[in-house]
Amino acid sequence: MDGLIINITYLGTSQAHSSRDSLPRLSRYGDAFPDQHNFQQLLGHIYEDIIDFHCHAYRLVRKSEWAMLFSTCWGRFQYRYDSLLASIAKTADLIDKEAASYEIVQAREQRQKLLEEARDREKREEIHHREAVKKWLQVSDRNEEKLEWLRDRCLDGTSQWVTGSSPVRSWLQKGRGNPVLWLHGKPGSGKLHRDKFLGHRLIFKGKSILCSQLIYFLRSSANWNCLFFFCDFHTTGYGVTAQVLRSMCAQILDLIPETASFMHKECVDPGKKPTTLCLKVLIPKLFSFFKDLRLVIDGVDEIGSSEHGELIKTLTKLADTQDNFRLLISSQDILSIARNLKSGPTLIIGEKSVRKDIELIVSSRL
Repeated sequence: MDGLIINITYLGTSQAHSSRDSLPRLSRYGDAFPDQHNFQQLLGHIYEDIIDFHCHAYRLVRKSEWAMLFSTCWGRFQYRYDSLLASIAKTADLIDKEAASYEIVQAREQRQKLLEEARDREKREEIHHREAVKKWLQVSDRNEEKLEWLRDRCLDGTSQWVTGSSPVRSWLQKGRGNPVLWLHGKPGSGKLHRDKFLGHRLIFKGKSILCSQLIYFLRSSANWNCLFFFCDFHTTGYGVTAQVLRSMCAQILDLIPETASFMHKECVDPGKKPTTLCLKVLIPKLFSFFKDLRLVIDGVDEIGSSEHGELIKTLTKLADTQDNFRLLISSQDILSIARNLKSGPTLIIGEKSVRKDIELIVSSRL
């Protein structure tokens, strides 16, 4: 009986064969999309039509005279049979389209998931590289803290004459004039004090104040990228050049985080030490990430005179050989520094330069 019903099911036109061939595929769809309600509903319509056909066929063959009446009864049932086949075929087509749409959605979701996983892995790797490079450089936040400390001790409106001076204006223009500028004065120059009747000292270390204002001025524009270093009593008495170069690398890392992977590959992975020689090779490569880069280094006179020559020669060589790099050095006018910078442009800080600043400070306090 069951075999006969199956045979009857397979009777008919090519449409029947097409519907028959699609059933295994549709069954697999049901397993593939168990949580899609609309999809399962379409499959339900297919099974409903199949069961409807079998019910009519079963009622037919249960009659004792079914063999004699088959041709006439089947002829009448042919209309329903064709209608069922058409319904199955149409529903199967809808299911195929629905499955394709789900597959597209799933493919898109899978692609998005893979992209997110890749981004997460990339982010984790970037963080790992960044932390490893910072550990390798061994640079503290002291310079940034000092910059903020100096900014808080500068009165609004003062120090503006620096950016308006001819040497600094020339230095600010890329490709114009000498890439190295020396800002200097005699010992004690640039230190502004309040008159005794006004109370305590007003501003300490005038050159450092001027440098801090110039740094913030450079930072305020998207056209410039500014590195800086403050030499003071915290600076060790040896290996100053390596300290400055390490600080430059750390600041470049902050400006362009993507350089972490580059530095990790170039130096950390091979197990190199952050020596002056290693950093001299690395830094020109890092400069290639910038169109315009400036370094302001202040207080060179506060480190040992034996360190002056190597530090200044290393930095000036970078400025002379790298078209996108310019250097400003601030210090007192002493022989061990002057002999390396006297041939270039200078900005001298004197009483005349800071007189207007003094007037602004005094008037603001009265």
